[in-house]
Amino acid sequence: MPQQDTQEQPVVEESARRVEELLEGGQRDELRRFLRRFHPADVAEILAELDSAALTRAFAVMRPERAADVLDELDEETYMGILDALGDRQLVTILNELPPDEGADVLVALPRRRGARVMHAMVPEQRELVKQLVGYAPDTAGGIMSSKVVHLTDVMNVAEATRVCREQFDKDTPGSIFVTDEDGRLMGALRVRDLLFSPESERLSAIMEADVPRVETDTDQEEVGNLFRKYDLLALPVVDEAERLVGVITVDDVLEVIEEEDSEDIHRLGGTAEREPFTEPLWKKAFARLPWLAVTFAGELVLVLVLRSFGTPLQHSIVIAAFLPLQVAMAGNVALQISTVLVRGLAVGDIEPRDLVYNLRREVPVALLLGLVFSVLAALTAGLLAASVQIGLIIGLAMAGAVLIASINAVLIPLICSRFGIDPAVVSGPFVTVLNDILGGAAYVVVGVLILGG
Repeated sequence: MPQQDTQEQPVVEESARRVEELLEGGQRDELRRFLRRFHPADVAEILAELDSAALTRAFAVMRPERAADVLDELDEETYMGILDALGDRQLVTILNELPPDEGADVLVALPRRRGARVMHAMVPEQRELVKQLVGYAPDTAGGIMSSKVVHLTDVMNVAEATRVCREQFDKDTPGSIFVTDEDGRLMGALRVRDLLFSPESERLSAIMEADVPRVETDTDQEEVGNLFRKYDLLALPVVDEAERLVGVITVDDVLEVIEEEDSEDIHRLGGTAEREPFTEPLWKKAFARLPWLAVTFAGELVLVLVLRSFGTPLQHSIVIAAFLPLQVAMAGNVALQISTVLVRGLAVGDIEPRDLVYNLRREVPVALLLGLVFSVLAALTAGLLAASVQIGLIIGLAMAGAVLIASINAVLIPLICSRFGIDPAVVSGPFVTVLNDILGGAAYVVVGVLILGG
């Protein structure tokens, strides 16, 4: 339910005030004409400024097909609010106008009993289409596909196919045309221009494109998004285990999926929940973030114990202690840069988990070069502050070692986890950070003890 930012905020607020005035004046026809001037995404922005009661009354004014278009454009908070506020009868009217895949999303968002009640009240044809989609997991190809698809068989000729298209196409039918055999198994895709400009007697099997990418209903939506990127698709057919055509995913559906998956990866990379809607209660947000902070806390306690065990030899120089946060921060940023690149590359298929050696050879030298530059700068600064070559040498070597350790961890952990089927975005935030701090801190004090001890 994305909301497009197509209007300046003052215009939105002014339009919202106008809607409130028309509602208060009971000018339903004028309000309907006023809202008709805007794109559904712009209407969604305007209505989001209203309180719950006014929002419900505005929806009651709109015609069902218009209300359906606007509902799909609302931001998450307003969307859930209007679902709670709308009566069952009004909601059923809107659902009958929504495309089946969007209608299924609405029913899944409702409490189970209300969803069943509303679905039972829908018109039979729409109910059956929506019912098929509700059974699929929402983050799979079956959960995001449209089940309204034109069925043409490979034995048809162009004239027959044209007649069927005219009969079956409506405003909610995706524009892509696929060809099946008589048992419904996907055989290929048909371009509209080939249908328009081929002789009427030509068989579809002769003009269709046979080599068509496809996915099964249980394919993860992230893989669906990757296929759209790889093949520059506008539509992707969905088949069942028997290769029968059951639906189609269009590019507008995938844009939402890509945004959702990118947000999920960013949340995971930051060590929070996979999905953390802004409407979640405070305690749910805190509970989702708690495990990752607990991992960080426990790991940093290990670092404290490491530093404490080597504390006595290092007490002679306050400069050494002062530079420890700098070294930890530099190593952490090097790891974050590398892991971000790798996690993103793994997510979109640009990097394969088996490319371990290649990525070590690509990323570690870059990190070492950067580490060398800042290690020299840190060593010179520390040496001048402490008036000691030894102290400068400790700081420089320790920082170089910490950066080296961080770069290796940032490559190894995501790729190894991906190789064993563990999502690298989950571990590349807290786990890499904690491991870097422990090993980097250990390197810091070991170098200090060796040099001062000598």
